[in-house]
Amino acid sequence: MKPKIKPVSKGNHYHCSDGRTVSKTYVNRMVTKAKRQVLADQLETLGYHKCQECGINGGTPLDCAHTVSVDEAQKSGRTELSWAPQNIKILCRHCHNIYDKRNIGGAR
Repeated sequence: MKPKIKPVSKGNHYHCSDGRTVSKTYVNRMVTKAKRQVLADQLETLGYHKCQECGINGGTPLDCAHTVSVDEAQKSGRTELSWAPQNIKILCRHCHNIYDKRNIGGAR
């Protein structure tokens, strides 16, 4: 039997799958830290930044996109996915817009 996942708690606090409750401020801080780490890891590995979808590496803004959105992670009681490096992809703005439209119907 699967353990019951707790829904979003009251106010600006959210549940993690391990039972912890974290504040929105903590989530935002951890997401920023994870995005920086993903960008630093790519720079260390490749020596430059590039879109993980199309490969473009210059002259266009790059974004950090979540595979599982922060909102979805919080609503499902798996808030820790918001800052999991494996849940963050580096995409050019064009690929990010396509990804969002395909995965969340363009809602932002």
